[in-house]
Amino acid sequence: MLYSFPGNVTDGRSPNVDIVFDSNGALYGTTDVGGTFNYGTVFQLTPPAKANGSWIYKVLHNFTGGSDGGYPIGGLAVGANGALYGTASYSGVANDSGTAFQLTPPAVAGGAWTYSVIHTFAGGNDGATPASTPVFDSHGNLYGTTWGGGSAACYTGCGTIFKLAPPSGGSAWTETVLVSWPNNPQSSIVVFRNGLLYGTTFFLGAANVGSAFELAP
Repeated sequence: MLYSFPGNVTDGRSPNVDIVFDSNGALYGTTDVGGTFNYGTVFQLTPPAKANGSWIYKVLHNFTGGSDGGYPIGGLAVGANGALYGTASYSGVANDSGTAFQLTPPAVAGGAWTYSVIHTFAGGNDGATPASTPVFDSHGNLYGTTWGGGSAACYTGCGTIFKLAPPSGGSAWTETVLVSWPNNPQSSIVVFRNGLLYGTTFFLGAANVGSAFELAP
């Protein structure tokens, strides 16, 4: 057992399934709830310096449920610069549609990580309620899925696949909706070396009980 979440108010609770290592062997993940404001956390587990030592647990961000987001459902992606990227399913603003975020490591070891929102989902034609672990392609673009938004055939929208292009020349991240589903994806996606996207849907398929898909540029 590397770490046992104590279940108190200020610590994270209910960690999500996807976890990721950085190049130094530290482990990162999210908790759906818990933290200072009970809207979830981003956490780090640093391996012990000596054999048989204890892993060191640290909360990197406590979601407030406001404009920074809350209730992260997916895991994290590690960027080339060591920053962490993820999504929060709740935003606390219009439409409660969620956020995509970046956590930048400190310049000095032991310092605070810097949290910033790189996109706020607007619902409607835009996605809503992102709930997957984002992935990068070889050009630094970030991809993910949302449960809602997009097609209006479903009550809250049928979900989307989205792309976030990194800033260029000081601009902001740019979101593009690649697919508006006729039914919810509720999944993560994988970027293969050939540039195609692969994933699964919770519904769709011949019997409307799920499918696997390929998405070409």
